[in-house]
Amino acid sequence: MWLGIRQAPGTDVTVIGRVIVPSETFSSSILDAGFALNDRTRGIFVCTNTDFERRIGRDVEETGTRGSSRD
Repeated sequence: MWLGIRQAPGTDVTVIGRVIVPSETFSSSILDAGFALNDRTRGIFVCTNTDFERRIGRDVEETGTRGSSRD
């Protein structure tokens, strides 16, 4: 379930889905410890500097500030 998918960057949004890429699989130049999740219709990468130990198959609900794909 994608709540706020049409919200502007900077808006707080909540996404509910299943982890499809676990924490710290990809490392960015800013040492991101993010993870990816989807809800069978869409996917999203959640950027975070903290490893929340999100593992494949885990159902999660995440709330945060919507950025843009260029943030």
